[in-house]
Amino acid sequence: MNLVASPARLSTASADFDAQLQAKLVWSAQTDTAIEARVAEIAGQASQTIDVPLLSATYDGPIAIRDDVSNGLKPLQAQYHVRLTPDAASLASATAKVGVPRQIVGSVHLEAEPQSWLSTVAAQILRVLAREADL
Repeated sequence: MNLVASPARLSTASADFDAQLQAKLVWSAQTDTAIEARVAEIAGQASQTIDVPLLSATYDGPIAIRDDVSNGLKPLQAQYHVRLTPDAASLASATAKVGVPRQIVGSVHLEAEPQSWLSTVAAQILRVLAREADL
């Protein structure tokens, strides 16, 4: 995926400068579109600190934290980093409405097939047996 950003050109001398600027800064329900993505990676361990301060409750984010002066923002509940790989077409569509690719803040809705714990364990045992038997 290759995104190219072109700068927005606004003139402060323009009579509607404030409206043009606000249109570039706002990310509202009218301009927001769903971005399809796949889960690329889920961290194996919970994060000890919050790397993005805007997610913490201190900055009106959804994650309750304890502000530890020496170690940074520590979440009160386990938080796992999840890396998503966006679909190029839906990302291009979403950024075309705003004009500038940027960090996107929002909600993630995951869809997954249900799988029992027993079938997961059985599949892992079969993989180990197949590997050990050189199948």
